[in-house]
Order: sequence, then C-alpha cells, then structure tokens
Amino acid sequence: MITVNDLSRSFSRRRGDGPLRVLGNISFELKDGEFLGIIGPSGCGKTTLLKILAGLSRYDDGDIRVNGLPLTGPGPDRRMVFQDFALLPWRTVAGNIEFGLEPGGMARKERRRRIDEALALTGLAAFAGYYPYQLSGGMKQRVGVARALAVGPDTLLMDEPFGALDAQTRRLLQEDVLRLVEGTGKSVVLVTHDMDEAVLLCDRIIVMGAHPGRIVAEIDTTAELARPRRGRVEEVKKLPAYQRLVGEIWSLLALHGEPGPVEVDAGRGSIIAGNAGGGGVSTADDA
Repeated sequence: MITVNDLSRSFSRRRGDGPLRVLGNISFELKDGEFLGIIGPSGCGKTTLLKILAGLSRYDDGDIRVNGLPLTGPGPDRRMVFQDFALLPWRTVAGNIEFGLEPGGMARKERRRRIDEALALTGLAAFAGYYPYQLSGGMKQRVGVARALAVGPDTLLMDEPFGALDAQTRRLLQEDVLRLVEGTGKSVVLVTHDMDEAVLLCDRIIVMGAHPGRIVAEIDTTAELARPRRGRVEEVKKLPAYQRLVGEIWSLLALHGEPGPVEVDAGRGSIIAGNAGGGGVSTADDA
C-alpha cells in the first residue's frame, strides 16, 4: 500500500554549519494489512519518518507512493495516533471523534454512525459524553485511536502511543490494538522504543541506526510468532522465539545506536554482526 524509495531528509542548522542529515536513503514497503514496527535509538528520525508518511512533514529526496500514487500531503487513507493524546479539552469524547469527520462535509447522520462504531470498537460507548479531564490516560489514548478509526483509514500511523502510560494500562491497550488490527485487517506503522512491544505487536520490524537515520535490518516475526496473538500475550512472551527476537533487536540497537560508519563485509555486501543470531533477520544491504 505504501512504498518508500531512497528517502532523505535534512534540517538546517542555526549556526551555519550546513544541513543536518536526519534520514538517509530509507527504502521499505508497507504491505496491505501488515503491522510494521519502526524501532531505533533516540534521535534517529523515527517520528520524522512517520510524519512524512502522514503528509505532515516534507522530505528532500526520494519517492513515496500510496496505492501507486505519489504522496502529496495528508489524506483520509492515513491517520495518526499521537503519544500526547492531542484531544480538544472543550469537546466530549464523541466530539473529539467527530472532529476528524467534519472537514469533509460528511452528513450528520453518517458522522453519528461512524462515531458510534468507533466508540464500540474501542470500548468507549459508555463515555461518549465525558470530557478529557474526566478520563484516565489509557482512556484518552483510546479516544485518539477511535478518532483515527472513525475516518475509515487504510493505515494507522502510531507514534509511541503507549509511551506515557503505566505498565498495566499499556498492556491492556496493547491487547486492544491487537484485537482491533487483527479484527479489521488495517495496516499499521508503529514507532516505538520498546523492543518487547515491537516483537509482540508487529509482523515485521524495521531497525534503524542513527546519524543519519537509516535502516540497518528488518526482522520478520510471523514465521515463529503466529497470529492471532490477542488473548495470548503472556503465552507469546514466554516462547523461546520471542525472547530470541527481542535479543536480536537489542544487539542491533547496541551496534548501531551511536554515530559512526557502518562496517560492511565487502565479500558478502552485508553488515557485519547485523544478524545477531540468524532466523528472520535481513540486513539493509541484503535487501
């Protein structure tokens, strides 16, 4: 559904030291119905990449296509779920969900139907008339997900959606997202710092290195961690394959978390030690 080819992005520096290259030569594909994770060290450009996919930020070089058409800006086919909830405090839960439906001139009856459907999907039907200040952090994030779902997007773009939540609420919302995604077949791009979360939720994980942000490996979890995973979180987390995949991501982040040249095996054309244990990991140069 979304293809990214040789994407680069630079920011200007205030002191005139020349542009700072934030993303360099990023290429990947998001398949229909896939849950794709993006993980990497702080400052590697994960959120910048997500905002570019949402059409909220520009890029300098490369090509992005959505269903074969060039990406030109935001669209109803892609909706973002933010880490900080981004709710309007003067609107109720239903009003916040409706906010995303208003710009297109949708009939009021259809808006009401979509709001009710999104409330039901996210377990918020009893809280439609509540205001954000009356909600817990987990419920606020459910409103953010409901607002995104109401538009009917093909793809959800989630930027650290559980980062500000306590461990128990985080686990409950992870289950909710698994249920929603596995039930609706929507595509998801999830930016996260949490290795366990990435392995638990995602079909495929892009591991990024820093300075500039670049893809150093891709990990496919589906061969060893079958779906559905909802209702099986604790069972999945105890599997040897789960622990090994988390370890592989940790090794990759430890190797590529700091600035510096990537060591390449000239004979194989692949990153040395980029495969920390084999099985489901392909380096960027192998792609």
